[in-house]
Amino acid sequence: MHGKKQILLTISVMASNRKETTEKCFQSLTRLREEVPCELIVTDTGCDAQMRRMVDSYADKVIEFTWCNDFAKARQVSLDAAQGEWYLYLDDDEWFIDTDELIEFFKGDGHKKSEFATYIQRNFHDWDGTEYSDAWVGRMIKVEPGVHFEDKIHEHLEPIEGKNIAAIASIVEHYGYIHKSPEEERKHYERNTSLLLEMIQEDPQNLRPRGLLMQEYHAAKEYDRLLRCAQEGQELTREKLLANPDQVSEYGVNLTGFYAGELIANTATGQFEAVIKVAEEMMQDPLVTHSGRAYAALYAAHAYVQTKAYAKACEMVQIYREQDAYLNQNPALKFIESSSVFVGKAFDQSSRQRIYSIALIAELKQNDCTHLAEYSRHLGWDQHSLYIYEGLLDTIGEAMARPLDPVKDSKTADIWKQALTTYFENAYIWDKLSDLVMLYDASEDHDELPLLEKLALVDRYDWILSYAKMRTIDGHQLEKYFLSMPPEVWQKELEAHLQHRGWLAVAQMKEYFAQIKSCEDPRYDYLDLFVQELTVRYGLERLTIEEQKQQFLAYAHALEARIATKIPMQLPSIELAKHLICAFETADHMDHVKELHHVAVEYPDFAPSIRAFLVREEAEENDRKREARAEMEALKAQILATAEQLIAQGQKEQAKAILSQLQMTTKNDLEVAEMLLRANML
Repeated sequence: MHGKKQILLTISVMASNRKETTEKCFQSLTRLREEVPCELIVTDTGCDAQMRRMVDSYADKVIEFTWCNDFAKARQVSLDAAQGEWYLYLDDDEWFIDTDELIEFFKGDGHKKSEFATYIQRNFHDWDGTEYSDAWVGRMIKVEPGVHFEDKIHEHLEPIEGKNIAAIASIVEHYGYIHKSPEEERKHYERNTSLLLEMIQEDPQNLRPRGLLMQEYHAAKEYDRLLRCAQEGQELTREKLLANPDQVSEYGVNLTGFYAGELIANTATGQFEAVIKVAEEMMQDPLVTHSGRAYAALYAAHAYVQTKAYAKACEMVQIYREQDAYLNQNPALKFIESSSVFVGKAFDQSSRQRIYSIALIAELKQNDCTHLAEYSRHLGWDQHSLYIYEGLLDTIGEAMARPLDPVKDSKTADIWKQALTTYFENAYIWDKLSDLVMLYDASEDHDELPLLEKLALVDRYDWILSYAKMRTIDGHQLEKYFLSMPPEVWQKELEAHLQHRGWLAVAQMKEYFAQIKSCEDPRYDYLDLFVQELTVRYGLERLTIEEQKQQFLAYAHALEARIATKIPMQLPSIELAKHLICAFETADHMDHVKELHHVAVEYPDFAPSIRAFLVREEAEENDRKREARAEMEALKAQILATAEQLIAQGQKEQAKAILSQLQMTTKNDLEVAEMLLRANML
């Protein structure tokens, strides 16, 4: 822990009982805490004993808080206790991918030039991590008098108006918006809406909870309520603006958000004429922000495509691009406008992919390939998440099959072949293979080379597996394609596919290859080793402590053996194997812990599992000691009772004998010493 004067940053985490994510959150802060003078304050809102032990092992300070349905109050206790010059807060279901930008902010002079900072929260929409949206969140502030939290739900820091804002490109991953069941989702919705309605009742003029309430209605698909809330919000905003004409900028952001809610509600219910009307009104309203105009253009473009007004859709695409270009030149304004409900996502990855998918449809329906290459690039082929707008693939298939007009565009055929190649080379999403097959089947040269062989040419074994599943191809027919891959490509593809998938997927992959394997090959050797590595990195929580030790040892010996055979894949260092073997074969506990700490420091990929193992090992050792002490206390009580009975019967020598033996195992025990003294004095 750093001294009071040294602390530059207070990091606050509010923890309940999310065992599966909280430690990952803490671990993601390790390098930041090493590089920057920090303190970690954890607000305990309901941790059980096991969870609390883990929290205590990371935190500099733990504050117990009795939950009262008020997130601002729960956050405020850590802010009041903060000793850092800056304050940053996180949830226990999110973690930093890296903290390089944050570290640079504090090691450089960024923290001296700013009073408030934002970073990127990546909100995932599925457990596989393939669908997500990024949003800038303001969760870091310079601690000054008057800084405080507001709002029972979706709490935020105040005041921030007039502060110099820094944008820090560090990313936190957040899975908190995904629910395990419809019942859990409904419970979450009811809790949030009830708190927001309470806030509105307490302060009917406050616009913020109304905007947040729209988000809840949207998530729950309560579109009638969303529409009503959006329209009431617009009316209230205009009333407040009349009373406070000097606050045009603030109310413009609010009004834009309420407009956006009306757009979403009408789109969801298929009211495309209403969508176009509202969007046109937004784009003409001087109070609407630049981001709001882009958002309106996005929804209007969708409505125009749905009503087959393709030329108008193209006009909306251009408006979107103009607003995007303007805000790229004015990043501070872009951040301010991003606080508007819904509109903050106007330029996120999925919105960009959507507008450019619409643009491709609108142009192709008019037999126009002018912007084909440019718009295709904007679809984000190199991104982890790829959004494909409904109808785009059908439109591409139609355009490929359409007779060419050599006068209008003699290069169309070459462009489409190039687009198809781009798709083959850059689409990274397993589930999109069916789209790829559709594209291929729609192309003019689909009989030129079997698709399976084309897939093999680009060395994507996950594509081959998925295609085989779609076309019910026997796995034994695929082995030649897998084994034709260069070893280094096999390693790269295997790691990319399995690295961040669930443990069940890893086990299924191992089983699949065990079934199709017909020969010995280094690729299979590497697969076995990599699965063992993932076991000790991610799969140990399913095992007992003794089974964990055996898994570590099994991996270490396998790694040692594989290195000796020199398989043509890059393997971890032989030093890793030696340290693991030494750690788990030594009888000395200090050497055991020392070797494991060395592995955690020198091999960061293993650090989380090593740390979790040591915490669990220590907890089990403490449990054993407590059980041993309890047994010893019971035995002592039994022997003392026997000695007391012997003394009462005058058999002092027998009493002295058993008390002397007991004293040898309970040194410095006053109760035993006193009874032995009594026996000696008889």
